[in-house]
Amino acid sequence: MKFFKKTKDEEPTAPGQVAIKKRSRVPGVMITQFVEELPEGMTTPDFTRKPIALTIQEGKCAVFKAIVSGNPTPTVHWTRSNGEVNDPERYKMVSDPATPNEHCIEMPEVSTEQADTYKCFATNEYGKAVVTANLNVIEMGYKKSKAMKDARAAAVKPPEDFKSLLTKAVVGPDKVEKKDGEIDPRFWDVLMSADKKDYEKICHEFGVTNFRWMLKTLNAKKVEREEEQAKYVENLSNLKHIEVKPGGGAEFEFEMSLKDPNVKIFLFKNGVMVPFSVDTEEKHFLKKTGRKFTFGIKDLAGDDEGLYQVMVEGVLIFSTDFKVPMVDFLVKIQEVKAMEREDAVFECVLSSPMSKIQWTGRNQPCEQGEKFDIEVSEDMLIHRLVVKDCAKLDGGIYSVSAGIKSCNAFLVVEADNDPASKGKKKVRKTTRAGGGDVDLAKIAAEQQAKLAKERDERMELKKKRVRTGPLIPDTIIVDNHLMYPLDPGVHFTSGLSDVSVNMGNRGELECKLSSDNCEGIWYKDGEEIEASDDIEMTHDGAFHRLILKNCKEEDSGKYRFEADGRKTEAMLIVEDPPRVNPDDLADFSKPVIIKVGQSATFKLSFMGRDPIKIYWYNEGEELAEDKHINIEKSLTHSRLLLSKCQRKATGEIKIKIKNECGTIEGISRLIVLDKPSPPLGPVEIIEASSAVLDFKWRPPKDDGGSPVINYILERQQLGRNSWMKLGQIPGEPKYRDTNVDHGRKYCYHVRAVTEQGISEMMETDDIQAGTRAYPGQPSSPKVVSAFANCINLEWVPPSNTGGTNILGYHLEKRKKGSNLWGSINHMKEPIKGQGFAVKDVIEGMEYEFRVAAINISGAGEPSTPSESVIARDPKKPPGKVLDLKVTGSTYTTLSLGWTKPREEEGVEDEAKGYFVEIRPAANPEWDRCNNNPIIMTSYNILGLKSMAMYWVRVIATNDGGEGEPKGLESYIIAMPPPGE
Repeated sequence: MKFFKKTKDEEPTAPGQVAIKKRSRVPGVMITQFVEELPEGMTTPDFTRKPIALTIQEGKCAVFKAIVSGNPTPTVHWTRSNGEVNDPERYKMVSDPATPNEHCIEMPEVSTEQADTYKCFATNEYGKAVVTANLNVIEMGYKKSKAMKDARAAAVKPPEDFKSLLTKAVVGPDKVEKKDGEIDPRFWDVLMSADKKDYEKICHEFGVTNFRWMLKTLNAKKVEREEEQAKYVENLSNLKHIEVKPGGGAEFEFEMSLKDPNVKIFLFKNGVMVPFSVDTEEKHFLKKTGRKFTFGIKDLAGDDEGLYQVMVEGVLIFSTDFKVPMVDFLVKIQEVKAMEREDAVFECVLSSPMSKIQWTGRNQPCEQGEKFDIEVSEDMLIHRLVVKDCAKLDGGIYSVSAGIKSCNAFLVVEADNDPASKGKKKVRKTTRAGGGDVDLAKIAAEQQAKLAKERDERMELKKKRVRTGPLIPDTIIVDNHLMYPLDPGVHFTSGLSDVSVNMGNRGELECKLSSDNCEGIWYKDGEEIEASDDIEMTHDGAFHRLILKNCKEEDSGKYRFEADGRKTEAMLIVEDPPRVNPDDLADFSKPVIIKVGQSATFKLSFMGRDPIKIYWYNEGEELAEDKHINIEKSLTHSRLLLSKCQRKATGEIKIKIKNECGTIEGISRLIVLDKPSPPLGPVEIIEASSAVLDFKWRPPKDDGGSPVINYILERQQLGRNSWMKLGQIPGEPKYRDTNVDHGRKYCYHVRAVTEQGISEMMETDDIQAGTRAYPGQPSSPKVVSAFANCINLEWVPPSNTGGTNILGYHLEKRKKGSNLWGSINHMKEPIKGQGFAVKDVIEGMEYEFRVAAINISGAGEPSTPSESVIARDPKKPPGKVLDLKVTGSTYTTLSLGWTKPREEEGVEDEAKGYFVEIRPAANPEWDRCNNNPIIMTSYNILGLKSMAMYWVRVIATNDGGEGEPKGLESYIIAMPPPGE
């Protein structure tokens, strides 16, 4: 048997303290009370919110948050199972004085070494509460290699080391040797998921020229990757890289068999985790069909470009690089009207050459074949779709997608009504419908010339200055023959960035050069920009700025700044989201108040780029047109007309105006006034005596939009047909009727009155004046505590009060075994509360008690007798057992032995039995081995897990309760003693 020291979490109880285990309302929280009885108003610590288990990507910020309660306010500290949390750079304890009960532990840039079980302790002078939470950290790739760290260290060497650094940086032109640390980490991820035919293209893209070294390294990395994947994946095949789909989305897919279907799957973009939905198409989604996993991206935009990776429990499964083609339509496809059996032609012109674009007809892809011809011009700018031999069924919407851009148009197929062909099979026509309205060849030639000019400009710039590296300040240009640094000249230290700005607002583009004394030229879409009232160009030292003071839609485009043979480019996008005049919005927000059956109108004017979509809502539910709802929409305003409104239409009215640039909402309120609903019953009887009936009711559930002014009452005596009007009473929902006859029963009608009218009536049950109605039985008295000279009791009042208030209670006692009950209090002196301390007892005698409720009619039936109780001082719980030790063990059993606790009169009484508890070392919860106390001082624990570690303790018990637990000094391992 092996023994080990206890962990730090096993905090001993201080001298004079008890350790009473309590349950928390929050699962997983353990509470220990240090005192037998809590002072009034004081409480032990507890958690109203416990920290939640967390799985997070390495390098992110991990936060555990807990909210505690207790009086006095507990102090909070955090621990972890395998380490310390006292490093202030890795662990930050955060609490806000404004919310003193809220405590957090933050771990910035969390690492895999911090994955552990964390504990939060809340402690005050009356007890402590503890709760645990697990932190799982997903280990990521892209770690900086030693070579990259060395390169970074070398970049900051002092000037005297510059010559040696320069010598190392020079690589001969015939031998370019790439090392692992010098390559973008994405290179290997992209390469391992690519086809062999794409290797050369990928190497060129990442600047790798040593092909033989690349193949050797790739094979080694593939073996390593497959070994990691084998932990979770049985089979991986049919990898298809990301591609744009019709409808403006993109998808990639693969087939995978998982060893455990419950493992977690993660999606990353450029190393950042991306949330995705399953089987519901949100922005990023996953569709799973059998072994096939399809990841998709909806509503593609420029910022969707990047490296997408799928990981299973931290192991990389698949990588695919998505690049958004920079292409747009110079000429979009137009509507085509064709006759039956005639060919229809759709044509478009692109801004950049593409060998293939996606055509779709009636939501189905169009492929080269018997029905369709797909034609591409030699310069790959003009694309045509020919729908051959048109039939009526071919009509519908046709669309074309190029990158993330798309356009669509209708094909209308008209019937051939030539009388000569009536009753005969129509002959296929040789003509084509569509095309020819625009000189596509001329537009394509102009675009081709523009592209060639831009290409020549780039070549010319390269001739003016040849660069050997990226345009960043620390690039060193080296002459391989002279072996000394050349002047890199003027270059950009900060280039232009894409900017989005709303129409009418100020737009600004800024870049920074390495020199303060260099002038430059601004261009838009290849044309030089000149300053004007709305365009300002500034030069402040190394900073160059282009400011558009009042952006218009035509200001959108590609902007370029050139200086000393260098250039930087960015897009300025002028967005035109829906806009509303503030005065119009203020008028719209005012509530509309009408009476039931009338009509309500809501109108709001707006501006914004077409197309604009408009939605109306009532209390969050979208409205659709019907016979009582009319929605008008135009380019500048929308109107909602609600006719014959009912009270249930009252609520929030919201309009949502949306286009591709944004969304705006306006909120108003509709109030439909109506008469109130009936008052609510049943009535509550305050007094029902021979001279008065006093009762109350609840106000109407719906006051109809106006407050209740009065109530109208009328009364009928049981046995008569007529109703007597009692008149109107003020708006308080109660009435005291003093004009009653003893023993008679009465029924009342109650109606509510508001400015909008009188409600339907509420009818009460029959109420009898002065009838003797006795209360029901209270609950059996419960013994709260017992002493030699006093027994404390409490009970629950009867559910049936007899229609009147309970005046008090009559308490009786008897000796156990006797049939004779004796009164404890006189009937004329009822006990007012729901508890009593009985002091007329004899020490050592066993008693039973019962109680009866008293109302204005008298005492009701007595309760059932209480459990018997002996008048004696309570027993004290026993002390700790002595000499607890292990007497034997196997791989599945454990034998314990101990000695009875010592007895100390008035402090620790004799033990009557024992409980044995055990818990695995990794589990904070104790399990009780025996449900009933044993009287022997030994015990055999069965069913242990071989070689598992356990904590064991023994608790003595008697009539006074359980004593403090006694545990072994260290945990034990389920195994035979050494040598056996």
